[in-house]
Amino acid sequence: MNSMDDLIQIEWPDYNKNRIGQLIICEGGICGKKEKGAFPNPIEKMKEILLAEGLKKYFKITFSPCLGICLPHNVMLAITPKELIWLGMIRDAKPYDELMDWIRSSVKEGKMLPLPASLEKHRFDRFASVK
Repeated sequence: MNSMDDLIQIEWPDYNKNRIGQLIICEGGICGKKEKGAFPNPIEKMKEILLAEGLKKYFKITFSPCLGICLPHNVMLAITPKELIWLGMIRDAKPYDELMDWIRSSVKEGKMLPLPASLEKHRFDRFASVK
């Protein structure tokens, strides 16, 4: 049986060595269902863009049935090497286009750029601050 020290010494393959970020988009429950008041996520369009423009190698978009918070609608989590960015309350296609532009620009730079000012209004704190 391996000791904990042996487990720590394992060298894991770097499957994501080229990735600079990830976006997890909720598509379930109240959050992502049109019949429950959410704007329909353009899932297929985003997948097509990632593949057609060769972005998938550098940036991952994942669709999840739940991110654990239902309101605001259209919740998503951007994961960068520096921070977790919670976004929500997206009511039309424009913010999705802005997200794809952010991803494109970041991939071109080879690192995650700061969240565009146009998307800041969709940013929220996931957890209450502990004082």
